[in-house]
Amino acid sequence: MTSAKSTPHVLIIGGYGEFGGRLAQLLQRDGMSVVIAGRDFNKAQQFCSANGGTPLKLDITTDLSLIDTLEVDVVVDAAGPFQSYGNDKQRYYLARRALECGAHYLDLSDDGNFSSGIACLNTLAKQKQRFALSGASSTPALSGAVVMALQKNLCSIEKIETSILPGSRAPQGQSVMSAILDQVGNPVPFWRDGAWEQHIGWSTPVPKRINNTLCRNANLINAADAVLFPEHFNARSVIFRAGLAMPIMHLSLQWLGTLRSFGLLPNLTKFISPLRWFANRLVPFGSDNGGMLVEVIGECKSASILIDGQLQEPKANKSATEETLCEDSYLASSTWCLSAEPGQGPFVPTIAIRAILRNIHLVPTGARACIGELPLSNYVQAMDDLGIDTHGHTKAFNYLFADVLGEQWHALPESLRNTHSVIDKKTLKGYAKITRGTSWVTKLIAVMFRFPASADKVSVEVTKTRSADSEVWVRNFNGQTFKSTLSSVAERPLPSTQQCIREQFGLLKFLLGLHVDRNALHFPVVSGSCLGIPIPTAILPTSNTREFEKDGTMHFCVELLAPFKLGLIVRYEGWLT
Repeated sequence: MTSAKSTPHVLIIGGYGEFGGRLAQLLQRDGMSVVIAGRDFNKAQQFCSANGGTPLKLDITTDLSLIDTLEVDVVVDAAGPFQSYGNDKQRYYLARRALECGAHYLDLSDDGNFSSGIACLNTLAKQKQRFALSGASSTPALSGAVVMALQKNLCSIEKIETSILPGSRAPQGQSVMSAILDQVGNPVPFWRDGAWEQHIGWSTPVPKRINNTLCRNANLINAADAVLFPEHFNARSVIFRAGLAMPIMHLSLQWLGTLRSFGLLPNLTKFISPLRWFANRLVPFGSDNGGMLVEVIGECKSASILIDGQLQEPKANKSATEETLCEDSYLASSTWCLSAEPGQGPFVPTIAIRAILRNIHLVPTGARACIGELPLSNYVQAMDDLGIDTHGHTKAFNYLFADVLGEQWHALPESLRNTHSVIDKKTLKGYAKITRGTSWVTKLIAVMFRFPASADKVSVEVTKTRSADSEVWVRNFNGQTFKSTLSSVAERPLPSTQQCIREQFGLLKFLLGLHVDRNALHFPVVSGSCLGIPIPTAILPTSNTREFEKDGTMHFCVELLAPFKLGLIVRYEGWLT
C-alpha cells in the first residue's frame, strides 16, 4: 500500500478544462491543495481567481523538469486526448516523469489501449513505491467497481453492458468529439460470444431506461470497458453504448454513420467544426439530466439485491419460487444505475480520482489500468455532496423463448432449448435443403423476403443476437442472407396452450402462435400487419414450421405457403448445432 499526506498536494494538467476544472473544485472541497496547469497561463489564472488553486504554465510536450520543483504528491492528466499521444515513449512521458519525481500518477483516459499499455511502467512504479493508474474515470474505474460488486454473487459472467447517457450540456470538447467521430460509421471491435468481431460504430440502437425518467436510445461505441473487461472479468460478451440527449443529434450521427459505412462520406472527424457548431446550437433545447447504466448477466449463486452500492441478501418475505432460486444457481440480470441532476453529470468522470485520493493509503503500488482499486461504496461516498443518485437491483434473467413459452419451455428437448438459450449472441451452424416455389407470384414473394434459392444441400449459419427484449435472427445460406426480429408480445389472443411471439420482416409483422406438441415446437402464423395496418386473414401466408430433435440434434422444417392456394413460397429443412 502507498502512504502520503492526509491532504495530498495535487498537480492537475488541464486543470482549467471541462473535467480538470470540476476535479479541482472537488479536491479543494476536500481540503486538498491543487496546482492548475496548462499551456495557457491566462486561462489558469482566470480559473484560480474564480475557484481557487495555484496557476502554472506547463506544456507536457516539452521539458517537464518543472515538476521536480513543485513537490506534489500526485500528478493528474486531465488533458488528453490520450488516443493521439504517439508511441510508447511519448504516450507515457508524463506518467514516467511523475513517477521519477516521486509522485503518484492518475489520468482520465477513455482509451482502453492507452490504459492497458501503462503497465510498461509497472517496474518503475514499484521501485518508487508509487502507483500510476490510467482510466480513473467513469470508465473503466467506476464501471469496473460496479461490475466487481455485482460479480461477488456470480459464478460466471456472460455479458457486461455499459451505457452512458450524458445530458445536453455535457462537455463537447474537441478531443471528446474527435474520439467519437473517429468511430462513427467505421468498424470497431467488440468481444461477443467469446470472440472479437467488428461492428459499425454508432449503430444498432437499443432503448435504455434509468429510474423511469430517463429513456433514450443508446448505440454501439467503443470505450475502455470494451477493450479491458473481456480479459479482466473473463466475460463472454462486453458491450458499450452511448446515447445523446437530443434525438435529432443522435439520429443525425446515426444517419451520417450509415453513409460513412457505405463509403459515401470520408471520416467524420473532417466535419468536427460544423458538427460542434450544430451541437452547441441545440444545447438549450435538450434535457440536462444524464445517467449511467451497467448491466451484468451471469450465473447467480443466490437471489440478491444491490443497495447503496453493496450486494445484500433480500429480506425475509421471499416467495417459494425465490427460495428455490436461492438453493440452486440460476441466470440473473443485475443492473446498477446512476442518475445525475442538471449540471451534475460532468462531475461523474472525476469521481474516481476523488475517491482514490480520499483513500490513497489503500491503493497498491504499480502501474495498471484503473479497475478494481476501491470497493464501489467508496465511489458512491465520493458523490454524497453532489446531485447524483445511485441504485441497483438483481432479478432472474429469462431467455426470450423461455419467457414466451412459460412451462412449455421445459417440455422441449435439450437440443431445442440450447438453440434458443440466447443471452447476448449465439451462432448455430449446419446444413439445409431448400425448395422454392415455381409460380411467378411465389417467386416474387421469395425475392422480396430474400429467401434463398433452391439447393439440395447448402451450409447454413444462423446468428441470434439478443437486443433488449428481442432477438435478431440472421440466416446465412451459403452467402444468401435474410433477417428478422422476434419479440414477445403482451396480448394473448390464443388458447392457453399457445403463446405469442412477433416476427418482423422490414415493414411486415407477423404474430406467431408458439406451442409444443410431441416434443416439437410449432410456429403457425396467427395474424399480420404492414405499417400497423392489419393484413386480412385471407391473404396471410400459411406457416407449417416446426423444430424437433433427431439423434440428439436440433432439426428444422420451415414451409411457407402462399394464400389462395398459390402454392409453395419456400421450404428449407435441415439441422443446426
